[in-house]
Amino acid sequence: MEGMNRIVGSMLYMAPEILENLRPYNEKCDIWSVGIVCYIMLTGCIPYTEREKEELKKFIIAGKYDK
Repeated sequence: MEGMNRIVGSMLYMAPEILENLRPYNEKCDIWSVGIVCYIMLTGCIPYTEREKEELKKFIIAGKYDK
Protein backbone atom coordinates (compact mmCIF):
# COMPACT_ATOMS: atom_id res chain seq x y z
CA MET A 1 0.00 0.00 0.00
CA GLU A 2 1.25 3.41 -0.92
CA GLY A 3 1.59 5.99 1.88
CA MET A 4 -0.72 8.95 2.21
CA ASN A 5 0.61 12.48 2.17
CA ARG A 6 -2.30 14.94 2.25
CA ILE A 7 -3.14 16.67 5.51
CA VAL A 8 -6.92 16.57 5.83
CA GLY A 9 -9.29 16.61 8.80
CA SER A 10 -9.67 18.20 12.20
CA MET A 11 -6.43 18.81 14.05
CA LEU A 12 -7.87 17.47 17.32
CA TYR A 13 -8.11 13.98 15.78
CA MET A 14 -4.81 13.98 13.85
CA ALA A 15 -1.95 11.70 14.84
CA PRO A 16 1.40 13.29 15.72
CA GLU A 17 2.98 11.76 12.58
CA ILE A 18 0.63 13.79 10.40
CA LEU A 19 1.21 17.03 12.31
CA GLU A 20 4.99 16.58 12.18
CA ASN A 21 4.72 16.21 8.39
CA LEU A 22 6.28 12.74 8.49
CA ARG A 23 5.24 11.77 5.03
CA PRO A 24 4.13 9.40 3.76
CA TYR A 25 2.05 8.16 6.67
CA ASN A 26 -0.20 5.11 6.64
CA GLU A 27 -3.51 3.80 7.95
CA LYS A 28 -2.04 3.34 11.44
CA CYS A 29 -2.73 7.03 12.03
CA ASP A 30 -6.43 6.16 11.98
CA ILE A 31 -5.94 4.19 15.21
CA TRP A 32 -4.92 7.45 16.91
CA SER A 33 -8.13 9.09 15.71
CA VAL A 34 -10.21 6.17 16.98
CA GLY A 35 -8.43 6.53 20.33
CA ILE A 36 -9.40 10.20 20.52
CA VAL A 37 -13.04 9.33 19.75
CA CYS A 38 -12.99 6.59 22.43
CA TYR A 39 -11.47 9.02 24.94
CA ILE A 40 -14.25 11.53 24.27
CA MET A 41 -16.94 8.83 24.55
CA LEU A 42 -15.55 7.46 27.82
CA THR A 43 -14.75 10.72 29.59
CA GLY A 44 -17.29 13.08 28.07
CA CYS A 45 -14.63 15.69 27.30
CA ILE A 46 -11.94 16.33 24.74
CA PRO A 47 -8.32 15.54 25.68
CA TYR A 48 -6.97 18.94 24.63
CA THR A 49 -8.48 22.32 25.46
CA GLU A 50 -5.94 24.59 23.76
CA ARG A 51 -7.59 27.11 21.45
CA GLU A 52 -4.63 28.20 19.34
CA LYS A 53 -3.72 25.79 16.54
CA GLU A 54 0.04 25.98 17.09
CA GLU A 55 -0.31 25.33 20.82
CA LEU A 56 -2.66 22.41 20.17
CA LYS A 57 -0.19 21.00 17.64
CA LYS A 58 2.65 21.15 20.20
CA PHE A 59 0.58 19.35 22.83
CA ILE A 60 -0.45 16.58 20.42
CA ILE A 61 3.11 16.02 19.20
CA ALA A 62 4.39 15.95 22.81
CA GLY A 63 1.62 13.54 23.86
CA LYS A 64 0.41 15.86 26.63
CA TYR A 65 -3.28 15.91 27.38
CA ASP A 66 -5.43 17.67 29.99
CA LYS A 67 -6.88 14.75 31.96
